[in-house]
Order: sequence, then C-alpha cells, then structure tokens
Amino acid sequence: MEITVHDISAEYNTAEINTSVVALPVLHLQHDRTTYAASTPSLLKHLTRSGITATYLSEPESLFEQRSIDWFGPSLMILHSVYTANPDIFKVVLDAILSHAKQLYPSDSKPNLRFSIIMHEDDNSRTTDVQYEGDPTHFPELLKTLEKTWKKK
Repeated sequence: MEITVHDISAEYNTAEINTSVVALPVLHLQHDRTTYAASTPSLLKHLTRSGITATYLSEPESLFEQRSIDWFGPSLMILHSVYTANPDIFKVVLDAILSHAKQLYPSDSKPNLRFSIIMHEDDNSRTTDVQYEGDPTHFPELLKTLEKTWKKK
C-alpha cells in the first residue's frame, strides 16, 4: 500500500465547476482536457448512483486504457466548497469506490486500486494531490490522510 501527498501546480477555473466531484483528464497538469482513464465513465455512473454528483472537467474525446490486473481510477477533484458543505465527502467517495471495485472484482476481496484525489481550495491556495495504490483494506488510513491533509490547507 502506498499513499503519496504532494502539492501540484494546477490551474482550474472553479467557476465552471458546479458539482461535488470532478473527474480530471489523464494529462490535466499538461492542460490536455481530452483523454480520460478508461474507468472514468463507469466510476462516474457509480458515484451518481451512490448519491454523489459527479462529472467530467470537460467532455472526453478519448479514453486511455491501461491493461493490467490493477484498477486504474481517474483523478478526482474535490473543491473547498464541497468539503465545507459535506465534511464526509471523502468517506462517501471512498465507500463508492469500494462498492464499485466489489462489482468489478467479485472474486477478489483485495484488488489493487490506483487513483488520486485532488483537493483544491481556491485560486490563492495550493492544490494537493493524494495518490493511492493498494487494496481497499487500507481505505481507513487513506481517509485519515485525506482529512489530515485537508485540515492543513
């Protein structure tokens, strides 16, 4: 299991975001807004079914597939306004990812998952990227990391 936390230099127009969770393109830091992880559409549908409003940063033109036994999830962005309105958003998102993984891997109780959650406060603050790789049994530790990181912002 690996959790990495680092600040990134990212510019997002928060005025164009009107949803709880936003899926970011694979190369969002290079300002390529066209290609998403292949798992993004199904995860967004699952998040929506779980009661979380979720959408793309921009409509995808193509999907990037990584062939592996691992699940490569998209980068998900959560804004300060979303966290303020719903302090349990990280737990709700992780529960939805776990539920989705159980549907994808019904015979594997510990699939290897890779995804990141990007936390963005406002135009004058830093953007933090928390990357996760591991099985869902470590989600409680990831949740603590997300909450601790957000409180430092």
